[in-house]
Amino acid sequence: MRTVLSISSLLTVFVVSACGGDGGSGTPHTLTPYDEIVGTFGQLRQEFGSEDVTPETAMPDLGGATYTGHLALSLADAPISSIASDISIDVDFETRTVSGHADRFHSDDGRTMTVVDDTSSPTSTNRILFYGGYDFGRRPDYTIDFDLTGNLMTEDGIVVRLDVAMDSDFVGSETNAISGIAAGQATIAADPATTIVGDFLAVQ
Repeated sequence: MRTVLSISSLLTVFVVSACGGDGGSGTPHTLTPYDEIVGTFGQLRQEFGSEDVTPETAMPDLGGATYTGHLALSLADAPISSIASDISIDVDFETRTVSGHADRFHSDDGRTMTVVDDTSSPTSTNRILFYGGYDFGRRPDYTIDFDLTGNLMTEDGIVVRLDVAMDSDFVGSETNAISGIAAGQATIAADPATTIVGDFLAVQ
């Protein structure tokens, strides 16, 4: 049975401690929202990252479920090297569709990133919405697919256009979690598009 593998080795993601210090100097480390997200993400990976893919025979045919977790993205050759966010995925088991959103975006410098429209105006929800579905005929490749497309603006006014394919699968004996990878491009101003890779994990 295939096990979903994390590509966290490509990302600078770590579990941080609120009691951590500055190299033993006694200076307390102040956690940023980015630190908190990737710290929690690291804990989720430890708990669910090695779970096997849920067998099709164990999948529900009715009802639905909501999965919440985190997304981590790494950008190549860009002013921002890493982005972390929360992610929420709603699954309809009867129609085999998924929908949801990513929000609370932060860059690895600890600063907030705002979801904006094409004119760089903040959106009312501060979320990037997505829609997709799943098909077991895709196995052994990833079952679930959706796109994360939207604009993020840094506190310095830099707009980052995301165009990311999100591929994932249900893991655990009872569809306990959704684990997957992200890959695509980011466009910043008039610069050439840069590559994005990442992973995400959401649990019931």
